[in-house]
Amino acid sequence: MISLLKVLKKYLNKLNIIKNLFVFSVTSGLTTLHVLNRPLYAIPEPITVAVTKVLDRSNAPWFRKSFEDKFKTILSTELASAGHFIVIERDPEALKELREESSLFSGQDDFKEIELVKPKYIIRAVLSDYENNYVSFDLKVINVKTAAIAYSRSIEGKVSNGSQNQIIKINKNNFTYKEEVEIVKKTVPSRAIRAAINEIAGYLDCVLYLKNECIAEYEAKEERRKRSNDALDFF
Repeated sequence: MISLLKVLKKYLNKLNIIKNLFVFSVTSGLTTLHVLNRPLYAIPEPITVAVTKVLDRSNAPWFRKSFEDKFKTILSTELASAGHFIVIERDPEALKELREESSLFSGQDDFKEIELVKPKYIIRAVLSDYENNYVSFDLKVINVKTAAIAYSRSIEGKVSNGSQNQIIKINKNNFTYKEEVEIVKKTVPSRAIRAAINEIAGYLDCVLYLKNECIAEYEAKEERRKRSNDALDFF
């Protein structure tokens, strides 16, 4: 009889514990379903940036004035396609078209009808060095609010020239013979530029938006670059 009472007492104690837990979860607004439906982390909002013209400080013989806007467009496109940035359009022709489009709907030639978004950062990339298939960019990320340089980096890279052996026929004094020659296909500057701009976009995506283990990877790249007098082959 005594043992039966002990068992009942233990059973009632367990019921009280379960009851107390239920009351706590209800009063605090917590349920198992509610906890499971909570997001593990808040998704960061896209970063607003504006890209300036890419200037040439290397005196590259192939660089033309039109490349300033061309390389800017490439970098802007790479950042926009990442999905983590809102790239503010600052091209005069594009702004003129926006003004004309706005006047069609407002009936007034008033550009204030368009609400311009203020960028958080200004992205400045300058071609600082070029030699054969090697390029180097000096990159600065400027905080618009403080005018301070938030991030800066030298992005270096190179792409290798391709070579292949080819059999050619040679006619000489009515005698034909074959000879194997090596043909070297030199890399055009645009390939090296495109590869470097892709690297710039990846770095900006890392330090401005992702902010995860990729930072350590880029820091390791920077350390290797500083220890070497040669350009790193990122690509």
